[in-house]
Amino acid sequence: MRSLFSLLTLLVSLVLTACGGGGGSPGLSSGSSSTFTVLAPGAVTLQVGALQQYAIKGGQKPYSVYSSDPAVAMGWVGGDDNVFIGAVVAGSADVFVVDAKNTQYKIAVKAGSSTAFFTTAASAITVTPGVAYAQTYTLGGGTPPYSATSSFPAVATVTVNGNQVTITGVQISGTGSNITIRDAAGATLSVAVTVGTVPLSVSPNNVSAFLGDKVRAVITGGTKPYRLYGGLDDFIINAQVVEGNILEVVGNMVVEKISVIVVDANNQTAELTLKLTPGQDVLRMQPSALSIPQSTTTPDITLMVYGASQSGGIQVFTTNTSVLKPQTPVVNVDKTGYAVKLLGGNTCSSVDANGDGDTADVGDTPGADKIITITVLDAKGRVGTATITTVYTAGQGGCV
Repeated sequence: MRSLFSLLTLLVSLVLTACGGGGGSPGLSSGSSSTFTVLAPGAVTLQVGALQQYAIKGGQKPYSVYSSDPAVAMGWVGGDDNVFIGAVVAGSADVFVVDAKNTQYKIAVKAGSSTAFFTTAASAITVTPGVAYAQTYTLGGGTPPYSATSSFPAVATVTVNGNQVTITGVQISGTGSNITIRDAAGATLSVAVTVGTVPLSVSPNNVSAFLGDKVRAVITGGTKPYRLYGGLDDFIINAQVVEGNILEVVGNMVVEKISVIVVDANNQTAELTLKLTPGQDVLRMQPSALSIPQSTTTPDITLMVYGASQSGGIQVFTTNTSVLKPQTPVVNVDKTGYAVKLLGGNTCSSVDANGDGDTADVGDTPGADKIITITVLDAKGRVGTATITTVYTAGQGGCV
């Protein structure tokens, strides 16, 4: 009987040993036959310098790790059966996790940029509803490809094309929308979007001109299309909206004061007041002064030159050759003077050098209003000038 009890005790002990013991962690023994796997996707993307860990399950210990290119991505086992993967430099490498039976699990690693993920968009912006007013910003750093989502697509939508993100206001709303931009490694950036209408304005809005001068004023803000309020007397002036955002007026009769009213699609109004006087033989530019909002997509502006010498042409100069650069003057179709086109484009004065969404760091350039003077000189040495003020507003027009 004692011999039988001893035999049963031995059998129970052997069974418990085979099951890993009668208590403690049910961890794998060196003889486990559980399926070997790693709780990681087959392909991962990491920013350079980033570290990621994944749990190892099953198989037979000990585990080991090796990389097809340790210069790009390194791997090692640590902690409670975890594999750690670190991205060293930009590139691609395969990291293999191997158990004692040489069963392998491959993780394809793509290491991205060492530059932190950034966008040129400010952390909070205001956009006008409509595709025509969509704002486009640059993405960089992090790990491409980039993607973006909108918390309220009914208010504002977002699209990504390569390293460009475009935000479009859909409708005016008090709630706004939050745009979340992601890189392939999971880094995120947020842009709070308010959709509202920028007040309609005309610049210049008070002009004294000679009869026959073609006065051109820039229409900004509001919502396109723009139109003129009816009731204008064609015997006094001829007025029209051209090029989508230019109010063009020609005076036919001397008048102390006459108003031209511009109306947008939402019935906002803006007014240009004109004084028309008899012509004189002086070199002059129209408009002689105007203000426009700074923007990444400022349209071309055309200045009219009158009273220049009939021979010898004119020379054009600017105080800023990088913004609104003058092009070669051309004679007006009606032969009354010259037209000088100023090239539009990015007129933002702010520069976010490190892409962190503000302009308060070393190397950044805070935004400010800028004044540009355009000067024309004719063959008789007479001078005419026009002053253009670009007005900076943070978060508007695509400016940081």
